[in-house]
Amino acid sequence: MHNDRSKLTTACDELASLCEGFFDDLTWLSGCESVAVDQLPPEIRRMLVHGEHMTATLKRHYNQPVALRVLDHRTDGETYRRKILLTVDDGRRVVEFGIVRMTFAALDDAAREVVLSRQTPLGEIFERFDVLTKVEPRGYLRFTSDTPIVQCFSPATTAAFGRLGVIHCNGDPAVELLEVVPG
Repeated sequence: MHNDRSKLTTACDELASLCEGFFDDLTWLSGCESVAVDQLPPEIRRMLVHGEHMTATLKRHYNQPVALRVLDHRTDGETYRRKILLTVDDGRRVVEFGIVRMTFAALDDAAREVVLSRQTPLGEIFERFDVLTKVEPRGYLRFTSDTPIVQCFSPATTAAFGRLGVIHCNGDPAVELLEVVPG
C-alpha cells in the first residue's frame, strides 16, 4: 500500500485540499514531497506509522502532557477546521503542527463545545467523551526547512515529516488530518 506511486502522488493533492485557506498560496508545497514508509527515519516511523491518536503518542514519547495552541480556525455549517500546534515544556517546545477538518455530526453537543473552546487536543476530547475512533494513515510526507510548516517548530529543525489520515468516529469517516513532527 505505502509503495504504490498513485497513493504517493495523491498525498500532495489531499494536502493542498486540506490546507486550503490556511496558507496565502500553494508555493509552500514546493518544499513538500510524498514519501513511502520505508523512506521515513526509524524514530519518525515510530511516531507516525500507527493507528493511534498523536496526542497519546506524543505524551508517551515526551513523557509529559501536550498542550494545544490554535493558530487559525473556521466553522462552515457542520464542518470545523483548525490549524494547530501541540507543545510540551509549558508551551516552549513545538512537537507537532497539524491541520484538522472534521464534521460535527460525529460528536454530541458537549464534545462539540469542548472542540470549539480550542483548549484541548482532539485525541483527548475523543477519549473524554468515549468516541470510538480508528485512525487510518493515508500517506506520508517530508517537508524541507524552507516550508512554513517546518518554520513553526521550536527549536528550529531542518526537516519535518507528516502523515495524512482519516479518523473514523463510531465507524464513520469524520476527521481528515495532517500531523507533522520535527525530523
